[in-house]
Amino acid sequence: SIETFPGFLYIVNPFTPIGQLYWSTRCIRDYSLSPNASNIDTSVDQSNRGCLWEKHISIVKKESDQVDLLDRLRWVTLGYHYDWDKKVSSSFSLNYQHCT
Repeated sequence: SIETFPGFLYIVNPFTPIGQLYWSTRCIRDYSLSPNASNIDTSVDQSNRGCLWEKHISIVKKESDQVDLLDRLRWVTLGYHYDWDKKVSSSFSLNYQHCT
């Protein structure tokens, strides 16, 4: 712990290299899907959002000029999302999707 902040623990890299790869993959492939709120929700139709990772790979392979939503993704909220405009938390069914 840090002496000036009792109870505060600093953990140096809690993940193994395999764990880093696993959680990075989960964040991009699974947690970026609906029903999780993200910064790209307003710029894309939710029914067409799909798996951002698979779309990214497709765009890279084709060397396409198509907009890559993965490049725009900055944050994702897991669970309940707080709507700062309305000052309320959303509630929704936690029916998570997974990329295939």
